[in-house]
Amino acid sequence: MARRRRRFRPRRGDAQAPPSAAADARPGGRTSLLFVLLVLLVGYWLGRIATLVPTDALPALDITAALLCAVVFAVWYRRRAREYLATRQAAERERRASERSEETTE
Repeated sequence: MARRRRRFRPRRGDAQAPPSAAADARPGGRTSLLFVLLVLLVGYWLGRIATLVPTDALPALDITAALLCAVVFAVWYRRRAREYLATRQAAERERRASERSEETTE
């Protein structure tokens, strides 16, 4: 059976390569597992502090709320990091475009 080869076809007028997995990561490189665990741990403890309930409450409720808070914190942090990175990249593209336009006018 013949296998089909998949090739990347750039959009018309777009000569760039497909975005890499590191493009949406932190500026220092890919997001490490240790960093993800650290963010989840911080979110977990924020959840534990936020759900200070009387000691007669079910421990499962406390842990569930803390884990839910950890996931929400991780998602929120990731979105903020992506927004920040996108803003930085847009500013960099704008700066490069203005430099090119200055070079052509000279």
